[in-house]
Amino acid sequence: MDQKPGFDIIGDVHGHAALLEKLLRKLGYVKYGKTWGHPDGRIAVFTGDLINRGPEQVETVKLVRRMVRHETAYCVAGNHEYAALCRFCGIGHVHGTDSRITFFDSAVKDPKTLQKLMKWIRTLPLWLNLGEIRVVHACWDPDAIQSILDACVREGALPTLGLYEDVLRSSGEESDAGQSLIAALDQTLKGPEVWLPKTLSYKNAEGKAVTRVRVKWWDRGITTYEAAVISDPSRSFPLEDLRENPFVFKPTVPTFIGHYSLSDTGNFAPLDTAVACVDYGAGKGGPLTAYRWNRGDRLPLDKKRFTVVYP
Repeated sequence: MDQKPGFDIIGDVHGHAALLEKLLRKLGYVKYGKTWGHPDGRIAVFTGDLINRGPEQVETVKLVRRMVRHETAYCVAGNHEYAALCRFCGIGHVHGTDSRITFFDSAVKDPKTLQKLMKWIRTLPLWLNLGEIRVVHACWDPDAIQSILDACVREGALPTLGLYEDVLRSSGEESDAGQSLIAALDQTLKGPEVWLPKTLSYKNAEGKAVTRVRVKWWDRGITTYEAAVISDPSRSFPLEDLRENPFVFKPTVPTFIGHYSLSDTGNFAPLDTAVACVDYGAGKGGPLTAYRWNRGDRLPLDKKRFTVVYP
């Protein structure tokens, strides 16, 4: 891989193309014809979830696709692309996001356009190891990654989102191979979750009761629900001990994630020494966020490297 001066890791866009263009301009990217690039050769890296929620979903996918094709950006798959592929192929499960897949129902009117965009979405890598940094949508789990690589060897395929369809069509969803891959993809693209105590539940943005919550998979020392949950700071969680340990892996290489729709409290900061989330809820009216990594940077990650734009 060519040595680039640096990477700008951009959080979940969720169909907000105009906001993305605003962020690209702030980061110093320039529009060349129909695509965007940085004069210094920097690379934008998207954490996935380009689709659903926002009003400019097709424009968002096309913008990022053009950048990837012109080698001015990389993009990993998110859980919303994963759910969209499930529904598009008519196989497998849709991970509880079926009601939110507006990409098909309202965003794409032309079947030919849908075919072309889904063909590209199938090619999105499930993670990126860029040498100095790593990028994954939700969770960097070495065991899950190895399970996916094992499936790639069996299928003679690459670790892209399309692997899911390949395995389920060749082996079936209920096969050992199918179940193993689904578990690994869920871990990678959705991250680990824990059950809340039976006495506690709350409603999400869609009005559905939530009984499982996303947790800080990189933190070995957490013992209570309050400490474990990646949550809205306005919502309280019990101090009682966790029923299960959510720890997965503590990165020592800078690792960037999206997915978690962190609350905008005005404090944009890394989650840990080597972990930073760049999703601050742009899909829900919040800011679109990026982390600027320069070649040769060292740990710990620096809160001063966040760049933010608001709708």
